[in-house]
Amino acid sequence: MDSINKELELYVKNNQLNHAIFIGHSMEGLMVFNFSLNKNIKLTGAISVDGLPFIGPIFTRNNATTSHDLKSQATAVKAMYQQADSAQLAAMTKQGIMIQKNQKSRYQDILDMEKLSDPTTAASAIYSVMTTDLRPQMIDLNKPVLLIGASGGFAGQSQHQAAQALYLDQMKTAYKASLLMNTRGRYFLIWDQIDWLIATIKQFTGANQ
Repeated sequence: MDSINKELELYVKNNQLNHAIFIGHSMEGLMVFNFSLNKNIKLTGAISVDGLPFIGPIFTRNNATTSHDLKSQATAVKAMYQQADSAQLAAMTKQGIMIQKNQKSRYQDILDMEKLSDPTTAASAIYSVMTTDLRPQMIDLNKPVLLIGASGGFAGQSQHQAAQALYLDQMKTAYKASLLMNTRGRYFLIWDQIDWLIATIKQFTGANQ
């Protein structure tokens, strides 16, 4: 993730993008927050699609979870992915695919993409996400950032509210950040709620240009 951040920072500088709005999904959503905290990058704003400052509480349902708590698990997952072949990567993805996507017709698309993934890169990415906690830095966030959450994988109003509370707690010190939850779509909002997502992005970018 550090390498990608450096490359993006260089790209922004070389192309003199002084009023850009960054949009990222999942891991790239985490990177959106990281970029928004980078004082060397002059972003106008940013949108994170289901990418939190710290993913840990999504697993534990507890915002008291720290990156240290996940370190051993992250190390084990990293080793497992590094040793996997394309078929095994697809098999691991298949185990949790139902909570990521509503449309069963797109399941095979996800599995096909997973088969093309590089195991070492996937391992590094997952480890980075599981061990990166930007919550302490949220107080320094001085750009408009929209966090779009997806809780369509949960059942019942109480579970939706609990998910929203987890998201909100991570943003509580970021006075310029806002949260918008979608309770119908799952992790792949770009497929589940495409019209809603595009309209939301247009509204945010229009307001921050």
